[in-house]
Amino acid sequence: MRRDLSILLDTSDAISDEEAQDAAAGWGGDRYVVVGDEDQTAIYWATDWDSADDANEFARTLIERETDRLGADTSPLESGTGTAINGDGEVVHILVDGTSVVYVSAPDEQTLATVIAGATAPEGTPASTPVAVRD
Repeated sequence: MRRDLSILLDTSDAISDEEAQDAAAGWGGDRYVVVGDEDQTAIYWATDWDSADDANEFARTLIERETDRLGADTSPLESGTGTAINGDGEVVHILVDGTSVVYVSAPDEQTLATVIAGATAPEGTPASTPVAVRD
C-alpha cells in the first residue's frame, strides 16, 4: 500500500523516488471523494498518518509536487492550518491537523469551499449545499 501512495508523488519531476517513498512512510490509510465530469473535477482526499512528523513530511512533499505541477506559488491559508496553491484553472488546499493531511482540489475557490463543506458534514447527514462543478 505505501508504494501505491508513493506512485502519486513519483509523477512529478520535483520529487525524487526516494523522497516519494520517504513521504509515504507512516501512511495509516485514506479516503477520498471525486466529483465532476470530463471537463471539471473536484477531489477531497483525507490521509491519516502514524505520527504528526509523518503527516508534516507528506504535506511538505505534496505541496512541493503540486507547486511544480501547477507552476504556481503557495500562500498560507488564513486559518493557519495549511497551504493554498492557485494554478491556472485549479485551486488546491493542503491542510494539516495533527496526524491528518487533507488535499482538496477544485476548479475555483467557490467549488473548493463547497467540496470541503460537503465532505466534512456530520456522518449520516447530507451536505447542506450540493456539490456542483459546472455553472
